[in-house]
Amino acid sequence: MFDDVHVITDVGRSEPITFEVKTGRCGLGRQSEVKRKIQAQQENLLKRQRMLDSMKKDYIASKSSQFDDLSAKRDLCKSQKVCEQLDSQQSVGKPGKWYFWPEVVLPLATDDDLDQDEEEDDVEIDDKLNEITEYLRSNYCYCVWCAIQFEDEEDMISNCPGGTSQAHND
Repeated sequence: MFDDVHVITDVGRSEPITFEVKTGRCGLGRQSEVKRKIQAQQENLLKRQRMLDSMKKDYIASKSSQFDDLSAKRDLCKSQKVCEQLDSQQSVGKPGKWYFWPEVVLPLATDDDLDQDEEEDDVEIDDKLNEITEYLRSNYCYCVWCAIQFEDEEDMISNCPGGTSQAHND
């Protein structure tokens, strides 16, 4: 019977409880509260930094998109002018599509042409540019970005990097 009691008392702590002597004037739990506030501030700073990084990436993407759009519009205007000049040299009276020439030099439109224009007005700038570029390359062996009219298709293939501004920038 005493053996059972003795076994239970042997299970106690083998080392004494450690305690910490406070040297500062702050009360109990004050340091843990300060640590919690500092940790919350650091988390807020990290969230803010992530948000700023995200906003910066969005801004750069937006500006890049705007630059690409303006560049495509410039290239389209150049292509339209060149297309009109080359067509005029070949005595072509009317462009293949209404957007192949600049609007100022287009012949006066009839009612039938206006109906077609409304249907084709939904064409994106990049699509217009691609069609004009293909037209100039196939009919006149002309590259807008090289600004050269090549002698033939073989000459154009060997000397021109490609049919896009991207190919010329790389």
